[in-house]
Amino acid sequence: LTRSVGMSSFLPARALALGSCVLGFIIMGALSAEQARPKEVSSSLWDSVLVLWQSGHAKFSPSTLGVDLDSLAVASCCSPSDLQVWAFRSAQGFHDTIQQGLRNAGNTR
Repeated sequence: LTRSVGMSSFLPARALALGSCVLGFIIMGALSAEQARPKEVSSSLWDSVLVLWQSGHAKFSPSTLGVDLDSLAVASCCSPSDLQVWAFRSAQGFHDTIQQGLRNAGNTR
């Protein structure tokens, strides 16, 4: 993800790392996607951003490990809302990178 998305002032390294960590917990089924969704992001936008992220990981079965976003935030020394925003920005960055790659691949044919 960091090679494809990269950090920026909008998504600094720590935010990208923690956002990606949250996405990893979602992929493994240890954290619900809904619990990680930022309140200001609509369910449809959140789902559309996660669909590409989750598509390559559908073979995983739900984890028996349960992770609470509040506990993860305490361990990360940040707020749950920060983690939600960073997870969204990480997933959105990945989504945008994939979409750009698909557009570029279509232009080279």
